[in-house]
Amino acid sequence: MTHPARRMTPSLPALVFLLWSMAVALTAGSRLLNADGDTARHLRHGETILTTRHLIRVDPFSFTKPGAPFVGFEYGSQVLMAGVHRLGGLAGVVVLSALLIALTYARLTRYLLRRGVEPGFAYVVVTLGAILSSMHWAARPHLVTQLLVVVLLDMLDREKSPPYWWFGLLFVAWVNLHGGFLFGLILVGIFAGGHLAAAFLRTADRGQSLGRARSLGIILLIGIVGSFLTPYGAALPRHVLGFFGQGFIQQATSEFQSPGFRDLGTRLFLLTLLAGIAGLAWIRDRISLPYMAVILAVTAFALMARRNIALWALTVLPLLAIHLDPLVRRWPEPPNFRRSFGETTEGRTWLWALPPVVIVLVLALLHGSIGGLQVVPDRFRSTTFPVEAMEAARAAGLEGRIYTQFTWGGYQLYAWPEQKVFIDGGSDFYGEDVLKDYLDVWTLQPQWRDRLATWNVSVAILPPDSPLAAALDRETGWRAWHSDSIATIFTREPNDSLAH
Repeated sequence: MTHPARRMTPSLPALVFLLWSMAVALTAGSRLLNADGDTARHLRHGETILTTRHLIRVDPFSFTKPGAPFVGFEYGSQVLMAGVHRLGGLAGVVVLSALLIALTYARLTRYLLRRGVEPGFAYVVVTLGAILSSMHWAARPHLVTQLLVVVLLDMLDREKSPPYWWFGLLFVAWVNLHGGFLFGLILVGIFAGGHLAAAFLRTADRGQSLGRARSLGIILLIGIVGSFLTPYGAALPRHVLGFFGQGFIQQATSEFQSPGFRDLGTRLFLLTLLAGIAGLAWIRDRISLPYMAVILAVTAFALMARRNIALWALTVLPLLAIHLDPLVRRWPEPPNFRRSFGETTEGRTWLWALPPVVIVLVLALLHGSIGGLQVVPDRFRSTTFPVEAMEAARAAGLEGRIYTQFTWGGYQLYAWPEQKVFIDGGSDFYGEDVLKDYLDVWTLQPQWRDRLATWNVSVAILPPDSPLAAALDRETGWRAWHSDSIATIFTREPNDSLAH
């Protein structure tokens, strides 16, 4: 009989949720906000939708593609972020991100426990997965995809699948929140392919494998149909697919490049991958073909683009854990380690999950401040973005077309909405031609002056130590209008030629 006191302890999913929600909100807020300029860009897009009460269908933000057709494949998450921002400022956005992250790993914990993984090992795996995924933590819509990937994995990896309409609802919600729905469709297809391979290569369970492949095929079809159920119709999935044909943009974007294994995070990923391969070689039991298909495919994705390491940690790592759990159970354990975690299987979830939710929501409504102490950041970091420079320029009513650093474009949309941008983090919209023009100027290619002249740029906001800032400082007709430790604003005299 279970002791009553043991039933009042937190369950392992509740413990994971409690720890990560508080830890992320209180210690990682600055990183979430300042990872790049995209958080600010998403907030401006969402605020525009809330203010106009219409989706963005033509570009209102840039002077390089004014009025061009626009597909907001993250519009749902942007509206959610902007609504939270209205209530709690940037601190509210941090809290929303912390809750999404915590729910992702609590749900992953629940999935591993349902699949019979020993609780202590499940906790270690989830913690490792969070550390690996943290390389791609930012207050951006992709956090929704990370959560829904775990939800989908849990739904797919069952002897009896949930009703088909569950998958339909999942994909309809997903496609209206973030373009990562495409990975969800790929994951369903990989599982289906794995079961189909099992039907032909392992005759013992052929009928069962064929039935499962057929069921997954129907789910894939439902997901594909669901991906068209957006206000943008077929234009949204077509836009998301089309981005992967823009090779130049992916080569120029760091998160789409292969991991170089030069930093601590990617080296930890490599070490975990090698340990998983060694574990597969060591254990005698043959891994299921659907699991193997997911492991091979998603590992390939992670080796091609570092942003996919987070998806690897949420799919491959738990599948490896499920397969290696019998081996781990035979290892000697630290004193009381397994017994302590085993007690969490009888604990309560909601009783312990609600208090951190209430705490961080109150923090959000207070804009992250308690008694004058800012415990959750509510401003973009002035050492990362040109906060002082843009405040000064906006207050002075500085006019002219602005060229600025790529990652500052999103911040410009947020901090100086009256001005149009040259480019921002939405490179999928701007396309290769605009990105090439931006890079020609940024890297001082021979035609850089011509590019600025073509776009009639008369204001440049640049890091003072950048080569372009040094070049403009020497350029006839340009002068430093403002300068601080983060940014220098250069202005061009009216009617002045950019050429020497």
